[in-house]
Amino acid sequence: MSFLFIIRRASAVGSMVFSIAGLCIGIFACNPDVRDGLGPIIPIPNVEGVVLRAGLPAAALKVEIRDEQGVSLMDVDSDSNGGYGFAELPAGNWEVKVSGSDPSDFDSISRAFVLADSGDLHIMPILDIHAGGATTLTPEPGELLPRPSPREPVAFNWELPELAINSARVNLYDEVGVPVWSSQKDSTSTAQWNGIGSEIGYRDQIVAGDNYTWRVKLELADGTEARLANRLLSFTGSLPEAASASGRVLRNGVPASDLEVALRDSSGVVLLQTLTGGAGEYRLAFVEPGNWEVKVSGMETVDFHSVSREFTVLPLANDIALPDLDIHAYGATSLAPADGAVAGVPTFFEPIEFAWTLPEGDLDWARVILYDANGETIWSSNKDLAGVALWNGIMNQGDLTGQFVGAGEYAWRVKVAFIDSMAARLPLRGIRFVNR
Repeated sequence: MSFLFIIRRASAVGSMVFSIAGLCIGIFACNPDVRDGLGPIIPIPNVEGVVLRAGLPAAALKVEIRDEQGVSLMDVDSDSNGGYGFAELPAGNWEVKVSGSDPSDFDSISRAFVLADSGDLHIMPILDIHAGGATTLTPEPGELLPRPSPREPVAFNWELPELAINSARVNLYDEVGVPVWSSQKDSTSTAQWNGIGSEIGYRDQIVAGDNYTWRVKLELADGTEARLANRLLSFTGSLPEAASASGRVLRNGVPASDLEVALRDSSGVVLLQTLTGGAGEYRLAFVEPGNWEVKVSGMETVDFHSVSREFTVLPLANDIALPDLDIHAYGATSLAPADGAVAGVPTFFEPIEFAWTLPEGDLDWARVILYDANGETIWSSNKDLAGVALWNGIMNQGDLTGQFVGAGEYAWRVKVAFIDSMAARLPLRGIRFVNR
Protein backbone atom coordinates (compact mmCIF):
# COMPACT_ATOMS: atom_id res chain seq x y z
CA MET A 1 0.00 0.00 0.00
CA SER A 2 1.38 3.43 -0.88
CA PHE A 3 1.07 6.48 1.28
CA LEU A 4 1.12 10.10 0.15
CA PHE A 5 2.56 12.63 2.59
CA ILE A 6 2.52 16.32 1.80
CA ILE A 7 5.46 17.65 3.77
CA ARG A 8 7.12 21.06 3.57
CA ARG A 9 10.89 21.02 3.39
CA ALA A 10 12.80 21.45 6.64
CA SER A 11 12.96 25.08 7.70
CA ALA A 12 15.90 26.90 9.22
CA VAL A 13 15.25 29.38 12.00
CA GLY A 14 18.40 31.08 13.27
CA SER A 15 21.01 28.33 13.64
CA MET A 16 18.43 25.63 14.35
CA VAL A 17 16.88 23.32 11.74
CA PHE A 18 13.75 21.34 12.43
CA SER A 19 11.40 19.24 10.30
CA ILE A 20 7.75 19.99 9.96
CA ALA A 21 7.09 16.27 10.48
CA GLY A 22 8.12 16.82 14.10
CA LEU A 23 5.67 19.67 14.68
CA CYS A 24 2.30 19.43 16.40
CA ILE A 25 0.11 21.38 13.96
CA GLY A 26 -3.33 20.01 14.58
CA ILE A 27 -3.27 16.99 12.26
CA PHE A 28 -6.77 15.66 11.87
CA ALA A 29 -6.07 12.54 9.78
CA CYS A 30 -3.52 10.35 11.55
CA ASN A 31 -4.46 6.93 10.15
CA PRO A 32 -4.08 5.80 6.51
CA ASP A 33 -7.22 6.16 4.44
CA VAL A 34 -7.56 2.50 3.38
CA ARG A 35 -10.65 3.22 1.35
CA ASP A 36 -8.87 5.28 -1.26
CA GLY A 37 -5.36 4.01 -0.61
CA LEU A 38 -4.04 7.42 0.49
CA GLY A 39 -2.11 8.18 3.65
CA PRO A 40 -2.66 11.16 5.94
CA ILE A 41 -2.51 14.63 4.42
CA ILE A 42 -0.40 16.76 6.73
CA PRO A 43 -1.38 20.47 6.62
CA ILE A 44 1.48 22.69 5.54
CA PRO A 45 2.37 25.37 8.15
CA ASN A 46 2.47 28.97 6.98
CA VAL A 47 3.70 30.30 10.36
CA GLU A 48 6.76 28.75 11.99
CA GLY A 49 9.12 29.65 14.81
CA VAL A 50 11.37 28.50 17.64
CA VAL A 51 11.16 28.94 21.41
CA LEU A 52 14.31 29.05 23.56
CA ARG A 53 15.02 29.09 27.27
CA ALA A 54 18.17 31.07 28.04
CA GLY A 55 19.39 30.38 24.50
CA LEU A 56 18.64 26.65 24.45
CA PRO A 57 15.72 24.84 22.76
CA ALA A 58 12.63 24.76 24.99
CA ALA A 59 10.44 21.72 24.42
CA ALA A 60 6.86 20.98 25.49
CA LEU A 61 5.83 24.63 25.91
CA LYS A 62 2.29 25.68 25.04
CA VAL A 63 2.27 27.96 21.98
CA GLU A 64 -0.95 29.72 20.99
CA ILE A 65 -2.05 31.72 17.99
CA ARG A 66 -4.35 34.59 18.97
CA ASP A 67 -6.37 37.08 16.95
CA GLU A 68 -6.48 40.88 17.38
CA GLN A 69 -8.98 40.56 20.24
CA GLY A 70 -6.67 38.21 22.13
CA VAL A 71 -8.84 35.15 21.45
CA SER A 72 -6.83 31.93 21.22
CA LEU A 73 -7.73 30.03 18.04
CA MET A 74 -5.41 27.03 18.39
CA ASP A 75 -2.40 25.87 20.37
CA VAL A 76 0.46 23.42 19.93
CA ASP A 77 3.41 22.21 22.00
CA SER A 78 6.94 23.12 20.99
CA ASP A 79 8.94 20.08 19.78
CA SER A 80 12.29 18.82 21.04
CA ASN A 81 14.06 21.53 19.04
CA GLY A 82 11.76 24.25 20.40
CA GLY A 83 9.98 24.42 17.04
CA TYR A 84 6.32 25.09 16.41
CA GLY A 85 4.09 25.79 13.44
CA PHE A 86 0.54 26.73 12.51
CA ALA A 87 -1.13 25.69 9.28
CA GLU A 88 -3.69 27.34 7.00
CA LEU A 89 -3.65 30.61 8.92
CA PRO A 90 -5.46 33.31 6.91
CA ALA A 91 -3.93 36.71 6.21
CA GLY A 92 -4.39 39.27 8.98
CA ASN A 93 -3.03 40.55 12.29
CA TRP A 94 -2.00 37.83 14.72
CA GLU A 95 -0.09 37.18 17.91
CA VAL A 96 1.98 34.18 19.00
CA LYS A 97 1.88 33.59 22.76
CA VAL A 98 4.16 31.16 24.63
CA SER A 99 3.43 30.08 28.22
CA GLY A 100 6.29 29.32 30.59
CA SER A 101 6.57 26.14 32.66
CA ASP A 102 9.74 26.64 34.73
CA PRO A 103 10.13 28.91 37.81
CA SER A 104 12.83 30.81 35.92
CA ASP A 105 10.43 31.52 33.01
CA PHE A 106 8.24 34.48 32.32
CA ASP A 107 4.61 33.52 32.91
CA SER A 108 4.14 34.19 29.20
CA ILE A 109 5.67 36.04 26.28
CA SER A 110 4.06 37.12 23.03
CA ARG A 111 4.87 38.72 19.71
CA ALA A 112 2.43 40.37 17.31
CA PHE A 113 2.85 40.03 13.56
CA VAL A 114 1.08 40.64 10.27
CA LEU A 115 0.53 37.78 7.84
CA ALA A 116 0.24 39.56 4.52
CA ASP A 117 -0.41 36.49 2.35
CA SER A 118 -1.69 33.16 3.63
CA GLY A 119 0.22 31.41 0.85
CA ASP A 120 3.60 32.63 2.09
CA LEU A 121 5.63 31.10 4.89
CA HIS A 122 6.07 33.55 7.80
CA ILE A 123 9.09 32.89 10.02
CA MET A 124 8.64 34.32 13.53
CA PRO A 125 11.55 35.94 15.39
CA ILE A 126 13.05 33.64 18.02
CA LEU A 127 11.24 33.89 21.36
CA ASP A 128 13.08 33.26 24.66
CA ILE A 129 10.88 32.37 27.63
CA HIS A 130 13.65 32.85 30.23
CA ALA A 131 12.79 35.76 32.56
CA GLY A 132 16.39 36.88 33.05
CA GLY A 133 15.91 37.31 36.78
CA ALA A 134 12.72 39.36 36.56
CA THR A 135 10.35 38.73 39.45
CA THR A 136 7.61 40.43 41.42
CA LEU A 137 8.58 41.51 44.95
CA THR A 138 5.80 43.26 46.86
CA PRO A 139 2.98 43.12 47.79
CA GLU A 140 3.39 39.47 48.73
CA PRO A 141 0.99 36.88 47.22
CA GLY A 142 -2.38 37.07 48.99
CA GLU A 143 -1.32 40.05 51.13
CA LEU A 144 -4.09 41.97 52.92
CA LEU A 145 -3.61 45.75 52.85
CA PRO A 146 -5.62 48.86 53.78
CA ARG A 147 -7.53 50.27 50.84
CA PRO A 148 -5.16 52.75 49.11
CA SER A 149 -5.92 56.46 48.85
CA PRO A 150 -4.19 59.51 47.34
CA ARG A 151 -2.54 60.25 50.69
CA GLU A 152 -1.65 56.61 51.42
CA PRO A 153 -1.03 54.83 48.10
CA VAL A 154 0.03 51.21 47.75
CA ALA A 155 3.49 50.53 46.26
CA PHE A 156 4.13 47.75 43.75
CA ASN A 157 7.74 46.62 43.40
CA TRP A 158 9.47 44.18 41.08
CA GLU A 159 12.91 43.15 39.85
CA LEU A 160 13.69 44.07 36.25
CA PRO A 161 15.20 41.40 33.97
CA GLU A 162 18.82 41.36 32.89
CA LEU A 163 17.56 42.13 29.42
CA ALA A 164 17.15 45.30 27.41
CA ILE A 165 13.62 46.66 27.96
CA ASN A 166 11.58 49.54 26.60
CA SER A 167 9.08 49.76 29.43
CA ALA A 168 7.40 48.08 32.39
CA ARG A 169 4.01 48.65 33.98
CA VAL A 170 1.62 47.17 36.56
CA ASN A 171 -1.85 45.94 35.59
CA LEU A 172 -4.51 45.46 38.29
CA TYR A 173 -7.65 43.34 37.74
CA ASP A 174 -10.81 42.71 39.72
CA GLU A 175 -12.02 39.25 40.82
CA VAL A 176 -13.43 38.38 37.40
CA GLY A 177 -10.41 39.64 35.45
CA VAL A 178 -11.73 43.05 34.37
CA PRO A 179 -8.91 45.65 34.16
CA VAL A 180 -9.10 48.19 37.00
CA TRP A 181 -5.89 50.22 36.79
CA SER A 182 -2.62 50.39 34.89
CA SER A 183 0.49 52.33 35.87
CA GLN A 184 2.42 54.54 33.47
CA LYS A 185 4.87 52.84 31.13
CA ASP A 186 8.45 53.52 32.18
CA SER A 187 11.70 51.67 32.86
CA THR A 188 11.53 51.80 36.66
CA SER A 189 10.84 48.88 39.02
CA THR A 190 8.17 50.46 41.19
CA ALA A 191 4.71 52.04 40.84
CA GLN A 192 2.27 53.61 43.28
CA TRP A 193 -1.51 53.45 43.11
CA ASN A 194 -3.86 55.87 44.84
CA GLY A 195 -6.92 53.61 44.82
CA ILE A 196 -8.64 55.26 41.84
CA GLY A 197 -9.32 53.22 38.71
CA SER A 198 -8.00 54.17 35.28
CA GLU A 199 -9.54 51.55 32.99
CA ILE A 200 -12.95 51.50 31.27
CA GLY A 201 -15.63 50.60 33.81
CA TYR A 202 -13.48 51.83 36.71
CA ARG A 203 -12.08 55.07 35.34
CA ASP A 204 -11.97 57.89 37.92
CA GLN A 205 -13.82 55.72 40.46
CA ILE A 206 -12.76 55.10 44.04
CA VAL A 207 -12.10 51.37 44.21
CA ALA A 208 -13.70 49.47 47.10
CA GLY A 209 -11.96 47.08 49.46
CA ASP A 210 -12.07 43.69 47.72
CA ASN A 211 -9.96 40.94 46.14
CA TYR A 212 -7.78 41.76 43.14
CA THR A 213 -4.92 40.36 41.08
CA TRP A 214 -1.92 42.22 39.74
CA ARG A 215 1.02 41.51 37.49
CA VAL A 216 3.91 43.25 35.78
CA LYS A 217 3.99 43.51 32.00
CA LEU A 218 7.25 44.33 30.21
CA GLU A 219 8.01 45.41 26.67
CA LEU A 220 11.42 44.06 25.71
CA ALA A 221 13.71 45.96 23.36
CA ASP A 222 13.23 43.36 20.59
CA GLY A 223 9.46 43.92 20.56
CA THR A 224 8.51 40.91 22.68
CA GLU A 225 5.86 41.47 25.34
CA ALA A 226 6.55 39.56 28.57
CA ARG A 227 4.41 39.03 31.66
CA LEU A 228 5.24 37.98 35.18
CA ALA A 229 2.83 35.71 37.05
CA ASN A 230 -0.40 37.08 38.53
CA ARG A 231 -0.47 37.75 42.28
CA LEU A 232 -3.53 37.88 44.50
CA LEU A 233 -4.06 41.01 46.61
CA SER A 234 -6.86 42.08 48.95
CA PHE A 235 -7.78 45.55 50.21
CA THR A 236 -9.80 46.19 53.35
CA GLY A 237 -11.71 49.24 54.52
CA SER A 238 -14.90 51.02 53.59
CA LEU A 239 -15.09 53.85 51.09
CA PRO A 240 -14.03 57.13 52.73
CA GLU A 241 -16.00 60.33 52.96
CA ALA A 242 -15.04 62.06 49.75
CA ALA A 243 -16.62 64.02 46.93
CA SER A 244 -15.93 64.16 43.22
CA ALA A 245 -15.05 67.42 41.50
CA SER A 246 -15.75 67.83 37.80
CA GLY A 247 -15.41 70.64 35.31
CA ARG A 248 -14.46 71.63 31.79
CA VAL A 249 -11.39 73.18 30.15
CA LEU A 250 -11.67 75.46 27.11
CA ARG A 251 -9.21 77.01 24.70
CA ASN A 252 -10.51 80.33 23.43
CA GLY A 253 -14.03 79.14 24.21
CA VAL A 254 -13.67 75.74 22.50
CA PRO A 255 -13.36 72.47 24.49
CA ALA A 256 -9.70 71.46 24.92
CA SER A 257 -8.88 67.74 25.11
CA ASP A 258 -5.84 65.81 26.38
CA LEU A 259 -4.76 68.48 28.87
CA GLU A 260 -3.32 67.43 32.22
CA VAL A 261 -5.52 68.29 35.20
CA ALA A 262 -4.07 68.07 38.71
CA LEU A 263 -5.65 68.27 42.16
CA ARG A 264 -3.36 70.04 44.65
CA ASP A 265 -3.77 70.47 48.37
CA SER A 266 -3.19 73.74 50.26
CA SER A 267 0.58 73.12 50.36
CA GLY A 268 0.79 72.53 46.59
CA VAL A 269 1.18 68.72 46.76
CA VAL A 270 -0.39 66.95 43.78
CA LEU A 271 -2.70 64.13 44.91
CA LEU A 272 -4.61 63.32 41.73
CA GLN A 273 -4.03 63.73 38.00
CA THR A 274 -6.20 63.09 34.97
CA LEU A 275 -6.62 64.25 31.35
CA THR A 276 -9.44 66.20 29.79
CA GLY A 277 -11.76 64.27 27.49
CA GLY A 278 -12.94 65.07 23.99
CA ALA A 279 -15.41 67.67 25.28
CA GLY A 280 -12.80 69.23 27.57
CA GLU A 281 -14.37 67.50 30.56
CA TYR A 282 -12.53 66.13 33.59
CA ARG A 283 -13.48 64.42 36.83
CA LEU A 284 -11.46 64.11 40.04
CA ALA A 285 -12.87 61.19 41.99
CA PHE A 286 -11.35 61.47 45.44
CA VAL A 287 -11.65 64.93 47.02
CA GLU A 288 -11.86 64.91 50.82
CA PRO A 289 -13.27 67.83 52.81
CA GLY A 290 -10.80 70.72 52.81
CA ASN A 291 -9.24 73.43 50.66
CA TRP A 292 -8.05 72.44 47.20
CA GLU A 293 -6.79 73.77 43.89
CA VAL A 294 -7.43 72.36 40.43
CA LYS A 295 -4.60 73.17 38.02
CA VAL A 296 -4.53 72.68 34.23
CA SER A 297 -1.29 72.69 32.22
CA GLY A 298 -1.18 74.18 28.73
CA MET A 299 0.26 72.46 25.65
CA GLU A 300 0.19 74.95 22.78
CA THR A 301 2.12 78.18 22.23
CA VAL A 302 -1.11 80.19 22.50
CA ASP A 303 -1.78 78.74 25.96
CA PHE A 304 -0.98 79.98 29.41
CA HIS A 305 1.63 77.78 31.03
CA SER A 306 -1.11 76.83 33.49
CA VAL A 307 -4.44 78.00 34.89
CA SER A 308 -5.97 77.12 38.24
CA ARG A 309 -8.86 77.71 40.59
CA GLU A 310 -9.13 77.21 44.35
CA PHE A 311 -12.20 75.61 45.88
CA THR A 312 -13.43 74.17 49.17
CA VAL A 313 -15.08 70.82 49.84
CA LEU A 314 -17.42 70.75 52.84
CA PRO A 315 -18.20 67.63 54.90
CA LEU A 316 -20.90 65.40 53.38
CA ALA A 317 -20.46 67.02 49.96
CA ASN A 318 -21.14 64.82 46.94
CA ASP A 319 -20.46 65.90 43.37
CA ILE A 320 -19.02 69.39 42.91
CA ALA A 321 -19.31 71.19 39.56
CA LEU A 322 -16.46 73.67 39.07
CA PRO A 323 -16.61 76.68 36.72
CA ASP A 324 -14.91 76.42 33.32
CA LEU A 325 -11.20 77.11 33.00
CA ASP A 326 -9.84 78.67 29.77
CA ILE A 327 -6.21 77.80 28.99
CA HIS A 328 -5.93 80.31 26.12
CA ALA A 329 -3.55 83.17 26.97
CA TYR A 330 -5.49 85.82 24.99
CA GLY A 331 -2.35 87.66 23.94
CA ALA A 332 -0.58 87.65 27.30
CA THR A 333 3.19 87.28 27.01
CA SER A 334 6.36 88.09 28.89
CA LEU A 335 8.41 90.83 27.22
CA ALA A 336 11.58 91.58 29.19
CA PRO A 337 14.06 90.44 30.34
CA ALA A 338 14.43 87.80 27.62
CA ASP A 339 14.67 84.14 28.61
CA GLY A 340 18.27 83.41 29.63
CA ALA A 341 19.19 87.09 29.95
CA VAL A 342 22.27 88.15 31.94
CA ALA A 343 21.94 91.27 34.05
CA GLY A 344 23.80 93.02 36.81
CA VAL A 345 22.61 92.36 40.36
CA PRO A 346 19.79 94.91 40.84
CA THR A 347 20.20 97.76 43.35
CA PHE A 348 18.36 100.89 44.52
CA PHE A 349 20.20 102.89 41.88
CA GLU A 350 20.05 100.30 39.12
CA PRO A 351 16.83 98.29 39.48
CA ILE A 352 15.76 95.70 36.95
CA GLU A 353 12.55 96.15 34.96
CA PHE A 354 10.15 93.30 34.24
CA ALA A 355 7.61 93.91 31.47
CA TRP A 356 4.73 91.89 30.02
CA THR A 357 1.58 92.17 27.95
CA LEU A 358 -1.68 91.69 29.84
CA PRO A 359 -4.29 89.25 28.48
CA GLU A 360 -7.68 90.33 27.23
CA GLY A 361 -10.51 89.73 29.66
CA ASP A 362 -11.77 90.85 33.05
CA LEU A 363 -8.61 91.03 35.17
CA ASP A 364 -8.22 91.50 38.88
CA TRP A 365 -4.43 91.88 39.09
CA ALA A 366 -1.05 90.75 37.74
CA ARG A 367 2.35 90.42 39.40
CA VAL A 368 5.91 89.16 38.84
CA ILE A 369 7.25 86.29 40.93
CA LEU A 370 10.99 85.58 41.16
CA TYR A 371 12.45 82.19 42.15
CA ASP A 372 15.91 81.03 43.17
CA ALA A 373 17.72 78.06 41.64
CA ASN A 374 15.81 75.69 43.99
CA GLY A 375 12.43 76.98 42.89
CA GLU A 376 11.80 78.89 46.13
CA THR A 377 10.03 82.25 45.86
CA ILE A 378 12.31 85.12 46.89
CA TRP A 379 10.37 88.17 45.65
CA SER A 380 7.02 89.17 44.20
CA SER A 381 5.87 92.55 42.92
CA ASN A 382 2.75 94.42 43.97
CA LYS A 383 -0.59 93.27 42.57
CA ASP A 384 -1.71 95.75 39.90
CA LEU A 385 -2.50 96.01 36.20
CA ALA A 386 0.49 98.10 35.12
CA GLY A 387 2.22 95.51 32.92
CA VAL A 388 5.60 96.51 34.34
CA ALA A 389 7.42 96.14 37.65
CA LEU A 390 10.75 97.42 38.97
CA TRP A 391 12.87 95.53 41.49
CA ASN A 392 15.70 96.96 43.57
CA GLY A 393 17.24 93.63 44.58
CA ILE A 394 15.72 93.38 48.07
CA MET A 395 13.88 90.12 48.70
CA ASN A 396 10.48 90.08 50.42
CA GLN A 397 9.63 86.41 51.05
CA GLY A 398 9.85 84.55 54.38
CA ASP A 399 13.20 84.60 56.18
CA LEU A 400 14.78 86.33 53.21
CA THR A 401 12.72 89.49 53.67
CA GLY A 402 14.96 92.56 53.75
CA GLN A 403 18.06 90.81 52.41
CA PHE A 404 19.85 91.75 49.17
CA VAL A 405 19.87 89.25 46.34
CA GLY A 406 23.24 87.85 45.26
CA ALA A 407 24.70 86.81 41.95
CA GLY A 408 23.39 83.52 40.57
CA GLU A 409 20.75 81.73 38.50
CA TYR A 410 17.11 82.72 38.94
CA ALA A 411 13.76 82.40 37.15
CA TRP A 412 10.73 84.66 36.88
CA ARG A 413 7.19 84.52 35.62
CA VAL A 414 4.00 86.61 35.54
CA LYS A 415 0.90 85.45 37.41
CA VAL A 416 -2.49 86.90 36.48
CA ALA A 417 -5.77 86.75 38.44
CA PHE A 418 -9.14 87.09 36.74
CA ILE A 419 -12.32 88.46 38.25
CA ASP A 420 -13.95 85.01 38.04
CA SER A 421 -11.28 83.65 40.48
CA MET A 422 -9.20 81.88 37.82
CA ALA A 423 -5.45 82.31 38.17
CA ALA A 424 -3.09 82.00 35.18
CA ARG A 425 0.67 81.80 34.82
CA LEU A 426 2.97 82.60 31.92
CA PRO A 427 5.99 80.31 31.25
CA LEU A 428 9.08 80.65 33.41
CA ARG A 429 12.01 82.67 32.07
CA GLY A 430 15.55 82.21 33.26
CA ILE A 431 17.81 85.10 34.29
CA ARG A 432 21.37 85.24 35.63
CA PHE A 433 22.49 88.04 37.91
CA VAL A 434 26.18 88.90 37.89
CA ASN A 435 28.15 91.24 40.10
CA ARG A 436 28.57 94.68 38.61
